[in-house]
Amino acid sequence: MSLRLPLDAAVAADFSVAAALGRGLPCSCGRTHRTRLRAFAVEAEVERRVPELVREWGYRKPFLVMDANTERVQGAAVRRALAAAGFAAPGFVFPDAELVPDESALERLEAAAATAADGVDLWIAVGSGTLNDLVRYVAWRRGQPYLVVATAPSMDGYASGVSPLIIDRMKQTLNAQSPLAILADPNVLAAAPERLLAAGVGDVLGKYSALADWELGHIVTGEIYCPFIVARVARSRDAVLAARRAIRRREVAAVTELFNALIEVGIGMDYQGNSRPASGAEHHLSHFWEMQQLLAGRHAPPHGIQVAYGALLTAGLWQALPATCPVTEGALTHAGDREAWERGIRRIYGPAAPPVLALAEAESLHDPGLRRERLAAIRANWSRIYALRDLLPQRAELEAAYRDIGLPLAASDIEVSPERERDGLIWARDLRSRYTIFRLHEDLGLSTVLDER
Repeated sequence: MSLRLPLDAAVAADFSVAAALGRGLPCSCGRTHRTRLRAFAVEAEVERRVPELVREWGYRKPFLVMDANTERVQGAAVRRALAAAGFAAPGFVFPDAELVPDESALERLEAAAATAADGVDLWIAVGSGTLNDLVRYVAWRRGQPYLVVATAPSMDGYASGVSPLIIDRMKQTLNAQSPLAILADPNVLAAAPERLLAAGVGDVLGKYSALADWELGHIVTGEIYCPFIVARVARSRDAVLAARRAIRRREVAAVTELFNALIEVGIGMDYQGNSRPASGAEHHLSHFWEMQQLLAGRHAPPHGIQVAYGALLTAGLWQALPATCPVTEGALTHAGDREAWERGIRRIYGPAAPPVLALAEAESLHDPGLRRERLAAIRANWSRIYALRDLLPQRAELEAAYRDIGLPLAASDIEVSPERERDGLIWARDLRSRYTIFRLHEDLGLSTVLDER
């Protein structure tokens, strides 16, 4: 069944998660959007829905994955509900105090599934960000479906089809799959730790930056762009901004609004087929800082909290753009210093440098011909690019909203030094090939590669 709708912002404002389930959406961007998601419920004692869906969809060998915290708040109830319905539901509980989504976690999860006596035909994740990303990736790699019982409104990846994982010490976004179902108890969501509530809000408010970057990439490189997805993500972002004080007060209705927004953003990623609707330069900063903290043997603050601070910095980069296009005829023939860049990558990324260098090579990020094409597009479209500044609030406006929810206002609030903050503004762009405000500054010569010191 397909929805045939006039795809304008008004329709996007009314389009719900329920309207996306099991339906194709012919879109003005030329594609038919689909999500794998078949069921969505936010209700008290939602664990009762798990065995109902398992039986309805014909699965017999569910495998539960959780950690010690999520087992306590929701996982044990899911296990009991499955047992009462006659499902053995073996599983694995990560014992890690701070779970890192790296090769070690993936290997442990694969090994645990291999011990299931009767095999596995459905994965059930009970948790939030990191745990969900690990399960979705392993299930996808094994060609098996999964569903998630969410325990915190902390991130927008529940419904997406990609997994941000640390592979070869580099934060990479890998193909995975979206879940068949997303279930949550609103009372469990509202009882989540305060930092996870703030992280969810921060992840959503980061969409100011992400959406501006997406349109920028469309203008400069011609990448595919969908106004309908943009309108949906912006609608979700604005709803969370309006509810931020009530979310901090843990009002169940407001926290449910936050969770719905996170799911809607995730469906936008599922529709697009990648994380572009939700992730721009602000996410690259978060990934950069997380990698640096892990390389130093420290655990990073929740992803959405770092994203929020990244969005403050990227708002400043947009406001720094000059009103007159700085691309001159001479700039069209100027080539950057590739050797200085490579020295900088090795110095900044250390043991994580090889995959960063490999990405630049694979994506031709320093190809002079491609740079000339981008500069020509920038010069021809400068008024459109400069107008994108109006899509973002001023930094002072964001800071006022951040105070209402307890989001970071300084690098020290996310355990990042002034030096690492500056490094991120220069080097985080190299974690992805995606065109963002970072690469615009680089193309225009507004940021420089640091010489080795």
